[in-house]
Amino acid sequence: MKTYIWSLPTRIFHWLLVIGVIGALFTHEDEIINIHVAFGFMIFFLLIFRIIWGFIGPKYSKFKDFPVSIRKLKEEAKDFGIDEQRHAGHNPFASIIILLILIDTILTVLSGITLMSSHGYGISVLSMPDKIETIEEIHGTFAYTLVGLFCIHILGNIIDLLIHKKHTALWSIFTGNKNIEGESVKLKIGNKIQAIIFLLFAIFVFASNAIMQRIDTFQFKKNREALEKKEKVEEERHHDGKHD
Repeated sequence: MKTYIWSLPTRIFHWLLVIGVIGALFTHEDEIINIHVAFGFMIFFLLIFRIIWGFIGPKYSKFKDFPVSIRKLKEEAKDFGIDEQRHAGHNPFASIIILLILIDTILTVLSGITLMSSHGYGISVLSMPDKIETIEEIHGTFAYTLVGLFCIHILGNIIDLLIHKKHTALWSIFTGNKNIEGESVKLKIGNKIQAIIFLLFAIFVFASNAIMQRIDTFQFKKNREALEKKEKVEEERHHDGKHD
């Protein structure tokens, strides 16, 4: 039987997040930093939506419906390879990966906001111009960790497809339906309004930031080069001091 698992807002969020993360990964060069920042802001508002959705959204999308207990993990590991699925929504291992993806994405966005603030574009209270290199490394580490988590998530879906072909779990993120017995989700009018507002606003934020070009990319690149030159001079001075 077909069960409606993933509501339309959940699926739209999923694909907008995928687009946002991939877009940000390929636009981190100085010349197109505006687009990178635009993707970052879009992801930021998508995360706010998903956190709220995790508490007031429909069944299976709520965090309380994520089976992440030790007992559930042991049961899932014991039943690995069995054709029947225990969970209509995320299984225990998928739930952990989803939560890690959300946490890592939050940390990536926050470190990105701190980095841009340190460059003079953002929230002044977060500005740490003397720590830019360290913040860049932290931001990059979180970003590439996110890529790794995405790869694990994709691999898990492929394995699930091979083991549980009849449940069509992989395709459910496109259609919303799984061939599994369970309770179909139903959206309340409040859920629909909230989803429309947040998801449309996330798209608007991306478009407005990409079009308005708030950051002077020439000056941004010039500041970065000056910073790198300063760091190089300090390293040489430190190196010469050791030899003296």
